Amino acid sequence: MTPVQQPPHPLTAQEFGNRYPGDSVEYVNGWVRPVNTGGALHGMVCATTAFVLTDFAKVARSGTVLISGVFTRVPTPEDPERVYGPDVLYVGFDRLPDDEDLPHGVLPATPHLVAEVLMPSDVPTEISAKVHDYLGAGIGVVLVIDPDPETVAVHRPGILQQEFGPDDTLTLPDLLPGFAVPIADLFR
Repeated sequence: MTPVQQPPHPLTAQEFGNRYPGDSVEYVNGWVRPVNTGGALHGMVCATTAFVLTDFAKVARSGTVLISGVFTRVPTPEDPERVYGPDVLYVGFDRLPDDEDLPHGVLPATPHLVAEVLMPSDVPTEISAKVHDYLGAGIGVVLVIDPDPETVAVHRPGILQQEFGPDDTLTLPDLLPGFAVPIADLFR
């Protein structure tokens, strides 16, 4: 990964978003850190996940789906300006009306759902920490999608993690009533 030149002073989340739009970076504890971009399989799984969520959200007229490169603020008690760029995110129209212009920087609303598609270089403890941060920031559903062995872990605040395998169907009745996709379809 190419090192990122650090800003001369701490940034707000919005300043970070305005300074680094389109870059593969995150902002954690005052440091801009590069993040890995995925290969072909990662890209396909991200695109497929975004497609099935978008297809559902358009029919249900329920929200907007965005893909990697979109910064979202994930404040923590020790780092109120933390910013991540999840692979896929969904934000309902109750938090971001469909007629609201989207900014170039940080998303102005907390997503309802984020998805992280795992890559071989991901460190499990770092993914767990991100899940914890997402849930603590008010994101109600976090999907951790693993292309090998084709599983999806669903995390919600205060609820045990649910695991879905290749023979299962992913449903999210608390967030997207009626949404259903066979897990195997996310990897084809």
